Amino acid sequence: MVTAQRLSWVALHSGSSGAQGTSTTLFALGSDRRPVTDEALMMAFCAGRDAAFETLFDRYAEQVRTLMLRLTGNGALATELTQATFFSVVKGRGRFVEGSRFKPWLFTIAMNALRDHQRRARREVLSDEGVLPEGRRRALHRRPAPRGLPNGVLGTAGERAGGGVPTGGALPG
Repeated sequence: MVTAQRLSWVALHSGSSGAQGTSTTLFALGSDRRPVTDEALMMAFCAGRDAAFETLFDRYAEQVRTLMLRLTGNGALATELTQATFFSVVKGRGRFVEGSRFKPWLFTIAMNALRDHQRRARREVLSDEGVLPEGRRRALHRRPAPRGLPNGVLGTAGERAGGGVPTGGALPG
């Protein structure tokens, strides 16, 4: 499968130097032999031409990896995020809007992959006593009360589980 081969390229070339990587250029049919734009390649990929994805991958994989390496400082993570980015391009090709620019779309996907990773990696560490860190406890206290309860009245766990209605069946207040 072309996409699997292309994604494994990142792992094989993660130690390569140069911000541009290798480049394969497809040319438009006709006598002028102008390079095909990224947008035309993406539309061709959306239409089922795997070679178009290969070209886009060759053009941008190293640039995406370099950005991820700068932002994370971790080569293995940068490679993983690059793979996640291009996997998302493959999965999301149906959402690419004709007439939009490919490069900003690609780098938005890359930044979202980084944010998703950071969100997943953020773990709440409890103290030995089972208490959240001070900053996290304050954030929990700033949350609004559940619907049906006046501000500041959180009720019991049973009241919260019942959608804000106290277990006795009467609304507060």
